[in-house]
Amino acid sequence: MLLGPVSLAPLALLAGPGALDFEQIYLQTAPSTVVVVSSVEHGDDTTTEFNGGGVLIDGGYVLTACHVVEFDGKPVERAQLILGDERSEGMVRAGTKVEAKVLRCDAERDLALLKPATAVKGRRVKLAKSDPRPGAPLAGVGPNRNGFPWAVHECRVSGVGRLRMHSTELLGPLTTAPEKLEKVLTLDVACMGAHPLSGSGVFDRAGRLVGLRQFSRYQNENKSGTARNFYITASEIRAFLDE
Repeated sequence: MLLGPVSLAPLALLAGPGALDFEQIYLQTAPSTVVVVSSVEHGDDTTTEFNGGGVLIDGGYVLTACHVVEFDGKPVERAQLILGDERSEGMVRAGTKVEAKVLRCDAERDLALLKPATAVKGRRVKLAKSDPRPGAPLAGVGPNRNGFPWAVHECRVSGVGRLRMHSTELLGPLTTAPEKLEKVLTLDVACMGAHPLSGSGVFDRAGRLVGLRQFSRYQNENKSGTARNFYITASEIRAFLDE
């Protein structure tokens, strides 16, 4: 018996009404995405290096995750930005390297603000006006662990809540948890394949920044070893920038 046509139902759903146009979101946001590299030199001539993502925002600043630009609990003074070079075929490749100063580093929200040493050209991402609901489709754009500096990922919000609550009540009790984390809203995001690195953004269908990949110091501190993929919400990013 001959096999019938292969079902493309999942692809059909993606292409249906209200589906995300991942190609368009990539073209709109990848040039606004940077690779952030920070390093610390030790006395024994060794160097510890951290890599992550970041996004260009209004004012010429770069937003990234705090732990990408800190070592041993202290932020570094400067980091290096690798800007994207947009090619004619739409792909983004590594381009100019620019030094940046670390202006602020909020360890609780895991957000950092960087100021490039020279003016950086490129589109600035806009913050979403509101946080998404569970089930909302998103596009993650940024470097990933597969070695692609600018990659797009199909993502979906699994849940919205407070970081400490969802890291403790659901995953098991913890010995330490700063009280401030009670108020920090976070997104639990699921992506197909690899997640973008810390500091990378997830975007809605209009290319607006909905969340930034953060790190939960608690996400692996449970008996099952389950890793949670947390993103800080647009509302918390806005609060951080307004402080």
